[in-house]
Amino acid sequence: MIKIHPQEFLTKISKKINRKDILTKITEDRNKLLLTIFVILVVLCLDFFFGLRPQMRALGAINPKIARLRKDLKNLNSDLIKMQRQETGFMDTEVKKIASSDQIAWVIEEVSRLANEEEVKIFQMKPVRKLPVAKTLIDLEVSAGYHQLGRFLAALENHSIFLEIGTLDIERNNKDPFEHKIRLKLKTYVSK
Repeated sequence: MIKIHPQEFLTKISKKINRKDILTKITEDRNKLLLTIFVILVVLCLDFFFGLRPQMRALGAINPKIARLRKDLKNLNSDLIKMQRQETGFMDTEVKKIASSDQIAWVIEEVSRLANEEEVKIFQMKPVRKLPVAKTLIDLEVSAGYHQLGRFLAALENHSIFLEIGTLDIERNNKDPFEHKIRLKLKTYVSK
């Protein structure tokens, strides 16, 4: 095994290397490097001013047209759907069913299921039947945020059984600003 002493190795190398040659080579290479960088910068500036700038102006002029065409296409699609519905006689409104007197428990279960789906907490639910007009009121006390409440009310409104929101009272919860105490009366009609 050959032992090399670092000090001796460096002194031998430094004797063989001519420092003046290295300095002249570095300065020549630096000049070539600076000239290359300058040429590249000039080419990039020319490309930007004569190539990219007109393309960007053309794209800027086209973008509003594209947005307007997208809006027109969206309107055209919605109008086409409306026309197809009119041709087939399809109506947007759905006929709601009226629950029979033995389905009141099922209606209450449906209200409870919808509340659970929309993350609305029910504290109290009490049906009260108004005999003369076959109307049933359901008193509800719930707790929910505005978004959950909105989805819950939309689900009630879109249910196949006729449910109408009679009164709605929202009270702020001091402990949790995102939860509100809500009292509402649902009306449903019952057939005999």
